[in-house]
Amino acid sequence: MAVPALLRRWLSYWPSALVALMSGVAGLAVHDARRQQLDHAERLEVRQALAAAQSRLAIVAESTFNLSAGLASVVRTDGGITSERFARYVEVMQADRPQLRNVVVAPGDVIQMVHPLEGNEKALGLDYRKVPAQWQQLEKIRASGQPLIFAPVKLIQGGHGIIQRNPIFLGTSERPSYWGSVSLVADVERFMTQARLDTNELRLGVFTRTLTQAVGDPIWTHGGTLSPEAEQLTIRLPGAEWVLLGEPKLGWRHVSAWTDWTVVGALGGGLLLTLMSLALSRRRLQLVARNQALADESEKRRAALAEVEAARARFEGLVALSSDWLWEQDAEGRFTFVSQGLSDSMSSLQQVIGQHRWDSTLALPGVDWEAHKAVYARREAFRDFEYRMRGPNDDVLYVSISGSPVYDNSNRFVGYRGTGRDMTAIRKTEAALAEARDRLQELFDAAVDVAIIATDTEDRITVFNRGAERLLGWSAAEVIGRNPQTFFKPEEVAQRAAELTVILGREITQHDAFTAWAQVQGSDTQTWTMCTREGRELTVSLSISKVRAADGCVTGFLGIAVDLTAQHAAEAAKRQGAQLLQAMFDSAVQVGFISTDLKGRINLFSPGAEQILGCKASQVLGTQSRRFHPQAEVQAEAERLSAVLNRPVPRWEVFERQADGLDGGHHRVWTYHRIDTGAPIQVSHTLTRLHDAHGADIGFLVVVVDISQRLQAEAALKSLNTDLERRVQERTTALSSALTSLQHTQDELIRSEKMAALGSLVAGVAHELNTPIGTGMTAASTLDDRTRDTVRHFEAGTLRKSDLSRYLGDATEACRLLLNGLRNAADLVSHFKQVSADQTSEQRRRFALQGVVDDVLSVLRPQLKHSRIELAVDIDLGQELDAYPGALGQLLTNLILNANLHAFEGVERPRLWLSARLLDPGWFELQVQDNGVGMSEEVRRRAFDPFFTTKIGQGGTGLGLNIVYNIATGVLGGHVELKSEPGQGSCFRFRLPLVAPQQREVAGAMRAG
Repeated sequence: MAVPALLRRWLSYWPSALVALMSGVAGLAVHDARRQQLDHAERLEVRQALAAAQSRLAIVAESTFNLSAGLASVVRTDGGITSERFARYVEVMQADRPQLRNVVVAPGDVIQMVHPLEGNEKALGLDYRKVPAQWQQLEKIRASGQPLIFAPVKLIQGGHGIIQRNPIFLGTSERPSYWGSVSLVADVERFMTQARLDTNELRLGVFTRTLTQAVGDPIWTHGGTLSPEAEQLTIRLPGAEWVLLGEPKLGWRHVSAWTDWTVVGALGGGLLLTLMSLALSRRRLQLVARNQALADESEKRRAALAEVEAARARFEGLVALSSDWLWEQDAEGRFTFVSQGLSDSMSSLQQVIGQHRWDSTLALPGVDWEAHKAVYARREAFRDFEYRMRGPNDDVLYVSISGSPVYDNSNRFVGYRGTGRDMTAIRKTEAALAEARDRLQELFDAAVDVAIIATDTEDRITVFNRGAERLLGWSAAEVIGRNPQTFFKPEEVAQRAAELTVILGREITQHDAFTAWAQVQGSDTQTWTMCTREGRELTVSLSISKVRAADGCVTGFLGIAVDLTAQHAAEAAKRQGAQLLQAMFDSAVQVGFISTDLKGRINLFSPGAEQILGCKASQVLGTQSRRFHPQAEVQAEAERLSAVLNRPVPRWEVFERQADGLDGGHHRVWTYHRIDTGAPIQVSHTLTRLHDAHGADIGFLVVVVDISQRLQAEAALKSLNTDLERRVQERTTALSSALTSLQHTQDELIRSEKMAALGSLVAGVAHELNTPIGTGMTAASTLDDRTRDTVRHFEAGTLRKSDLSRYLGDATEACRLLLNGLRNAADLVSHFKQVSADQTSEQRRRFALQGVVDDVLSVLRPQLKHSRIELAVDIDLGQELDAYPGALGQLLTNLILNANLHAFEGVERPRLWLSARLLDPGWFELQVQDNGVGMSEEVRRRAFDPFFTTKIGQGGTGLGLNIVYNIATGVLGGHVELKSEPGQGSCFRFRLPLVAPQQREVAGAMRAG
């Protein structure tokens, strides 16, 4: 249909519309640019104000914190500083720094100088180590070696402050020695007032900078809460990095720029250009119309007669010779001629005379007409251009046309001439074939329990259904075109080829091993081993049959495989002689395929269905499929669905919902009745819809498998499981009783072990006490005898000066012996009491590891005296532990006594090393190592097991190292590692926390130890 003249006239003004559109876009662009310029100017003004505030803040910070650097320099130069010099220095420096609150000097991390002293007297002598928050700050500056600033800090005197802490190291840079620190406290408000930040016209804020470069906690704000759009600058201070944020107090203006003269000028210029374009377009239309009218009139008068005569002779010859219909178009693409010899279905083409092909009301959508028009515009010939059109009965016709350009004697293009062909019958045939192919594919895809593989005569795979994908693990796209022999074991293929060679009396190659028998008998069913993509071997029943074309020629082979792996043992005899699958549905003797129309009438009944349901296809074709279902079972399911859906559900809808995959999917277990015997059977029932090529429903497909035996086996298995659960429960009760008895026995053995260790420890201490006490008794008795003699001489008046002098010397020596012996005994008793108190009190306290080691070694030396063991102790751990000294002492005691008992048999010079060192923050390593005989791999692997010992009957109970393991991993919350080889000694390495776990059951843990 031609475009109306009015529409063509308006379309001629497209340049004006384009100019107007571009002018509008340009106006919007100018408006956005001007608005961004105004916003940028406002932000630039804020950034300049922030830069000035940043400079003032940096000057105040440098002036404030230089005091700390000066004091540190004095200490490093002189090796220290006196209180008088400190006071003079700080008074002079603090005079012009009102923001300073106080200055503190702490040699050895203990405050010894503070200014001003008034109000800070209690700070003198304060040990930073006892104040966790301040001690953490000092640890940070010691680790960094640089001054650090901490803010904001809530001050005890009130308000918030900024604290700079400066570490001082003496000595050379290669070997620095930590002397102490200088701390400076500044008031936040005065600090910011000194920098004149509170007089600014902006809303300001100073914040910390986090490790991820984000804005952290606020230090100081002024003027209210800052928005996320605030400008920010970074302030780098000696020991900190702050962020200065700012924005106008009244917020960002975000003004509109529509009234700006630049935007108004741009919009006005665009309007002027649009008006000028409209005027030019109107004038052009007038000139084109006038020229076209003159050209048309001249052309019509000159070529009318010659064109009519030539056309008549030309088309009469074409119509007589051609079996197709003919057509002709003029230079503008309008039909001027369509031959009269059209069929009835194509008679509607006479309506297109005077129209373009692409504008015809008969043409249907779905064709790239623009590409066809482009060919026409290029004056190119075309062949077999196909499109759809509406026929005389509103049916769809398929038309294929070919054409070539035509020129007159002056080589001027006058149009197109060509032929057309009705392709409707061909396309309908192709659609029917596609629909049949799709239906066949749906049948293939519905058979997900069997693998269907088709090949051509060259053994190339052409069909690979979903069942094959599930069975073998390959997708269809991966195997199409491949040889199916890659799925089979070569030795089985060779064996089958040899068997067929004997049976058929001719040479059968491995290539023909699958199809040779099928070519003779029509089909072949064998049991094969197939290999999946993952390499698993599956035992399958494979039925192969020939596929013939309409003319009877063999076009390929169809194979249907059923996985028999799970059933192979129980059905081996049946599989040997059965042909499980033959040519699609005809060979599915264990799987029943039933196809119905939309009304439930059976139109397909496979041999598998015949075998399962005990009837022939001829008996059931055309009847309702519901005849196999017990009506009571279907009615019960309908009533259940009615209760769930809260509406009546008829019996037929039960199967509709199953076909749609509702209420749990397409799969159900139903009861069927066999036709021949009437016996009920349980079947796996899969119901899906069948669709035609256009997606319309055409029926239903049912796949049934008899699962009666499987359900019976499952019931028997369930009964067996119930019996097993009962027996397991009885056995568990018996084992629980035995375990309780074993635990009581273990507790008794542990108590016996402890009493034996205590008896040995007491005996050793008593032996050690015997020597100093015996010495003291000897000295005391001698002193008593000499005193009695001196008193007797004194009373008799016979005491001489020499006798008195000799008595005094003897008394002095006796007192010295008494004091030394009593002091040794007191030290031994003190160590024994400390160890005993720690191991019996089970209390948590802070202690030095060196002290616990000394106490343990002092108590154990009597037992080790005769063992000639050399002890080497290297405790490089300055930090105190917050743990359980009794548990740690028991751990060391057990390790040393265990080494004394087991490690040094046959060793000439036994040695034992105890060492400790700091590891990661919060952890330390304790190592106990000997140069003894070592352990075999079997002994090392079982060393920590309870009741395991290599000294059965020789003093070993098998609990010593088990106690060590339980204390280290339970009470102390650490880890233990044992390294030992025969002849190489043993090494126990403990990784323990400086602070033991808070929550534990001490008594239970010590008992377990």
